[in-house]
Amino acid sequence: MYRKQPPLDADGFPIPPGFDDGRPGAAPQPRGPFVRSLLRMLVLGSLLAGLSAYFDWPGAVRRTVGDYLAQQAVRQYRRNDLSGALRSLDRAVSWSPTSRNVRRLRVQLKLELKDFEGALADVLALTNQDPRDVAALDLQRHLLHVVHRHREAAALAGDMLDRGLGDRAGLLNDRAYARALGKFELDDALQDIDEALSLTVDDSASLVDTRGYVLLQLGRAREALAEFERAIESVLSEKEEFEQQWDDPGDGERLDRNGRRASDRFDQHLAVMYQHRSEAHAALGDQAQARKDAIAARDLGYDPASGVY
Repeated sequence: MYRKQPPLDADGFPIPPGFDDGRPGAAPQPRGPFVRSLLRMLVLGSLLAGLSAYFDWPGAVRRTVGDYLAQQAVRQYRRNDLSGALRSLDRAVSWSPTSRNVRRLRVQLKLELKDFEGALADVLALTNQDPRDVAALDLQRHLLHVVHRHREAAALAGDMLDRGLGDRAGLLNDRAYARALGKFELDDALQDIDEALSLTVDDSASLVDTRGYVLLQLGRAREALAEFERAIESVLSEKEEFEQQWDDPGDGERLDRNGRRASDRFDQHLAVMYQHRSEAHAALGDQAQARKDAIAARDLGYDPASGVY
């Protein structure tokens, strides 16, 4: 059955039954501009509130702005405008603080700018947001080493071991090295690195170097020197093999793109190992060889303040 529609006011809203100026049969009084605007705002607010209950449009807007600013930062970085890129990423994080991609971009830029404390703060935000992000946890440990918070680095490695996160041999190596750098719990450090070596098929040069450094801190310099010699020989052999492949025309395109970066990694490993061997020679009283190794380490880029430690 068709129902008669209620009358409408001047703004198109239904007039409730009996709603008038208090006089029977009186015509509705027209509303002023302010009242009409207020009603429209109330209706629009109600619609937006209803939509936001189902769609996170404010969050979508923040993410969109954050992504745009991050893309702007990438363009600035490519123009070598690092300070401008950092300002854009700071704004991007303020707009979209939960965006992991934006936060990771800022971490990488801060690392390049040698702002290790700032990078660590961003990495902590990532690991607090996702406590099982192994890549972020690994970077957190590295940065804790760089800022000389070795006990925290060892504790984090231990926590990851307890939770079964990451590579066990790598974590044992890292905890042993943190203890050696901080000169604490050295007997436990030796147990860690021995277990790590037992888990590897081939002795890793970095693990052998760690074992040497633990032995050095334990006062066993002669044994430490033998380990450093073994580690250095291994890296030099790997570097020589790699450079032969690099010179192979068949692999030229691939190695031209990645070769320099890999070669730099070899040099960084050697820089640390030469520095360790220098300390072993000094402990054994061979100052001439200690100076020679220290110079080689410096020339290859040994610099704890820049993350080569």
